[in-house]
Amino acid sequence: MSQLLGYKDFYFEITRQTTKHKFAKQIGKDFLLKFISHFLAQFRNHKLPPAEDLMKEFFTFGQHKFEDDKNYDKLVSRYNYLKEKYQTDYKLISIESLLYMFTWLTNNPNLPTGIQQGPEQILPMFKLFLLFNDDVLEKYKKSYKRAESVPPDRRIRRMILGMSFPQNDLLNADYAQILRTQFYKGAKLLDFMEANQKYHKLLQKLLDDFGCTDKEDFFKSMGAAIVFGIQSLNGGWTILDVPQNNDFNKACFFLDKLAIEEEAIPELQDDFLEVRNKPLRKIGNGQYLVVYDLFLIKKIYNGLIFYLSALTRKDKNLIKGPLFGHLRMDFSEATLVYDTMNYIYHDASTIKISGNEFKAAGINETEPDFYVRKNTDILLIESKDFYVPGEIKMSYDFDQIESALKDGRLWKAVEQIETNIKRTIKKELIVDTAYDVAQIHIFPIIIVHDALYSAAGLNYWINYWFDDSISKIKKDKEFITFNFERLFPVTLVEIDTLLFFEENFHEGDVDLVNLLREFHQEMSYRKQTFLTAEELVNHAYTSAIPFAEFVRTKARDNNISLKEGPINQVLVKVGLT
Repeated sequence: MSQLLGYKDFYFEITRQTTKHKFAKQIGKDFLLKFISHFLAQFRNHKLPPAEDLMKEFFTFGQHKFEDDKNYDKLVSRYNYLKEKYQTDYKLISIESLLYMFTWLTNNPNLPTGIQQGPEQILPMFKLFLLFNDDVLEKYKKSYKRAESVPPDRRIRRMILGMSFPQNDLLNADYAQILRTQFYKGAKLLDFMEANQKYHKLLQKLLDDFGCTDKEDFFKSMGAAIVFGIQSLNGGWTILDVPQNNDFNKACFFLDKLAIEEEAIPELQDDFLEVRNKPLRKIGNGQYLVVYDLFLIKKIYNGLIFYLSALTRKDKNLIKGPLFGHLRMDFSEATLVYDTMNYIYHDASTIKISGNEFKAAGINETEPDFYVRKNTDILLIESKDFYVPGEIKMSYDFDQIESALKDGRLWKAVEQIETNIKRTIKKELIVDTAYDVAQIHIFPIIIVHDALYSAAGLNYWINYWFDDSISKIKKDKEFITFNFERLFPVTLVEIDTLLFFEENFHEGDVDLVNLLREFHQEMSYRKQTFLTAEELVNHAYTSAIPFAEFVRTKARDNNISLKEGPINQVLVKVGLT
């Protein structure tokens, strides 16, 4: 992993005059926004130059070449010294630094605009982004420090999660998957709201706000705006010019909506809220600067949830109580999870039981959210749709992150799974008892609804809690005859992974149970004996891979191409295929 360089690596004295304001005033807000957009786009395309080439690019401006710049000579000399001394690869820019810079610009509206750009802005620009790198490096140090006091076998794992959790949904974003699943979930949400009387007022308010006749009109217009916003993206900053045709006014109306700052919703994502709310900046009539295309794509579904939640806060008559609580039960679980699992396991020989069916049978306390039995393989599934507050997410503090995850429903999921494992062994899940307990394999699954919970190392820690919980069952005389080798570790499964490969699962190109077996064979969470410290560290990193990444890698290595299915029917509606 490349190490991030900061201001302190190049400049040893930081005086009162060395401030972000000082450098930003020399550069101007207009260029800084383009700078941020330019490099965020390069991260998406994985085209960010190596640090050496990036320094050359920075100190080249028209006829002004880096070879002739004395500042470049001094800085590259220092860079080469660091690289040779520490034998480490370095990077100059991070996504977090860029997003922190955007947030800072948003909160400092009085910075000058319209400054003519020239070679004299090169050094201030270089110093400015290094100062934002320092902010990120301070957070990295906090993560290291919080891990120092624990035993070596846990230290590296704490550091992996503490470092990966704040930035996983930014650094490891699979744009193709996110784009498809955002459209799919957005369409299913609107269909769900139309089909349920409880949400009719809210849906109508949404349509009225956007001047749409029905949900098809809304989704097609929203889809067109998003597609238009990403179709021309390249390695540099992108200025969108809406075509002057019959759809000009409506396209501008939707893009204007995407450029308007929304209300912060406490229970939803609020890290880098300024960019999440405004991934576009309107710079003229029909002209928009794309600040961050990832957050623009996430407007399709995540942003829709934000908008609907804001509507219910303003008008309590639209729905009773917090919207997100309703959607968590009615949509995330009882629509997305139910529909997806029923579609994946469509054969009549497989037993499928939803949480609602368990409740109807009288098991209405800590019942599984979904249950699948295919021959002797049983999937015990919990669905958890929640967000960790941005302040905690970006803390880089393992203790804070772990506490928030436990408070944020993952600990409850582990407890529910423990209860249902005991019920399964004792055949107390009365809707299905036609199996031999001595022959079954149990696969506990927690379906999560955001890429944040596919952070490196998180599955290991959830399973650490899980094994601690299961150790108590093993000591119970009631379960002494059960072979616990048949109980697999718990797996965090992203709903987007299931949706993205839904048709492949449906057609049998990919088998979920086989993937779970292979995943845990490679992760070896329960391995405890290591001959050397190096072996321990290597195992910590190799076992930190999330299931979502494991599945994508398997699909790529086995040349498994996506099959057209329900998700493609949605994409056709918005002109994406």
